[in-house]
Amino acid sequence: MLFAEYDKEEALRIAKEEAREDAFEEGKEEGKEEVAKEMLRKGAQPDFVSGVTKLPIRKIVEFQKEIDKEQH
Repeated sequence: MLFAEYDKEEALRIAKEEAREDAFEEGKEEGKEEVAKEMLRKGAQPDFVSGVTKLPIRKIVEFQKEIDKEQH
């Protein structure tokens, strides 16, 4: 195998690994957001939801506004 071919294969392997890690992190974030929304629907207070999920309070407040619109 030529050195240039090895570099291309290694670069492709690294790119795939990074994409996989990014997708995993996105999935974790989406999961936290869904849990936060469900907690809010069940009546949990935004500061409590933020503390449990570690999501920023501003994001939790946005979710609460969305949920309030859904319910009216």
